[in-house]
Amino acid sequence: MKKIDKYAILGIETKEFLPSKNQKITDEMIKKQYLRIKNFLENKYRESIISEHKKEEIDKILERFNILHDAYLSLETKKKRDFYEYPYLKKKLFKQKFKKLITKGNHSNIIQIKRFNLGNKASSVNNDAHYIQYLPEYEDDKVLILGLEKIDFNNGLQGKDSIIKHNLFIKAENEDVMTESAEFYSNIDFGKMKNLEYREVLYKALYKGICDNENYIGNVTNDGKNGLVVVFDEGQFDAIFQYEKGILKKNMKSNFIKKGEDR
Repeated sequence: MKKIDKYAILGIETKEFLPSKNQKITDEMIKKQYLRIKNFLENKYRESIISEHKKEEIDKILERFNILHDAYLSLETKKKRDFYEYPYLKKKLFKQKFKKLITKGNHSNIIQIKRFNLGNKASSVNNDAHYIQYLPEYEDDKVLILGLEKIDFNNGLQGKDSIIKHNLFIKAENEDVMTESAEFYSNIDFGKMKNLEYREVLYKALYKGICDNENYIGNVTNDGKNGLVVVFDEGQFDAIFQYEKGILKKNMKSNFIKKGEDR
């Protein structure tokens, strides 16, 4: 589901769901913006009724009003604004820290992406019960990468395949503690992680996923002609889609049973 920029709904200039720095946000400003747009929608609604516009157009106005009212209720006080902004500020800070992993190599932020196995569907998708979870797979002074789980499946006509889910933690500067993390799916060649170029291509692909609000599912490989590229395998995408859908369904069923037991 697409996220709604609640500040933008109230006519406030934003960047990545946060108000731009040249604006001072106060309770009075929020209320003023809300009433201005609310009056506009009410006038439009009255005009639509008088002009006997189609029901669909009137419903759209009412929907816009409901979204506006929800945005106002979410942002009317500083406490509510802080609560709304927290995940976006957290993500913004993480992106800034993540970008620092890339810039030291002085390489372009452009990565070459190749897609293959188009149309492939995965079958026999299962969690590898023998995979040891949460073992450190790679660590340096900047990051720690843990293995979370291994997904085995049949990749269309390609036969047996697998992909591993990882969690990458960015270490706090000058401290031996972890800060934010990013989960992703990839078959990393950890023997090549000491190579700066390999790391940078992986980090750029991960950063792109973070910016696009998407899980990174791909592999860094050398295709000879173009050097290191990021490969997106549609069979792997389908396997992860099926796997995560299965987990969601299982969790929903578990929650339903628990609610039934509570009655």
